[in-house]
Amino acid sequence: MERTGREPPCHKDRRCGPPFATTLGLKDYQQRDLPMAMTSSSLLYPMATHVGITALLYVALTVARAPSVWGLGRRKDGSNPWTSAERRISANLSNQFEWPLFFYAACVVLLQRPLVGQLELSLAWLFVLGRLAHSCVQVFTTNVRLRGVVFTVNFLAVLAMWAALLVQSNAY
Repeated sequence: MERTGREPPCHKDRRCGPPFATTLGLKDYQQRDLPMAMTSSSLLYPMATHVGITALLYVALTVARAPSVWGLGRRKDGSNPWTSAERRISANLSNQFEWPLFFYAACVVLLQRPLVGQLELSLAWLFVLGRLAHSCVQVFTTNVRLRGVVFTVNFLAVLAMWAALLVQSNAY
């Protein structure tokens, strides 16, 4: 194939990277490079789901703090019946702004591509389901071992997302 100067720059094996998917034709790119690929905007659903989980935690924290802050639902002795739950909800809410940062960073990079593979989308959903499970375990139990196991699942999901990103970026 002779280059006319109008084609996108390609890697040594002449396969063009994701930014050139429209030049190649999206269908050709999808079949060749990302089997079971879908548009990268599919990642918005797991991202929005995590935002929803975080919003629910804010609501739960507000309800748990209501007896102390507004006097609603206080015990007869004036104490807050939700004190222990409030601490766990607050701690879990803080957790939503730690490791998920790396999830969102990977998603933002993936959103820059025209397509995302089933692997990346599955890992994103695994992360979100893991965060939901982690929140349930932390808020409703005091089982630190189980919480650690559940955290490990979503931790590995994000590491795998980053590994997939790095492998794909080196392929081009």
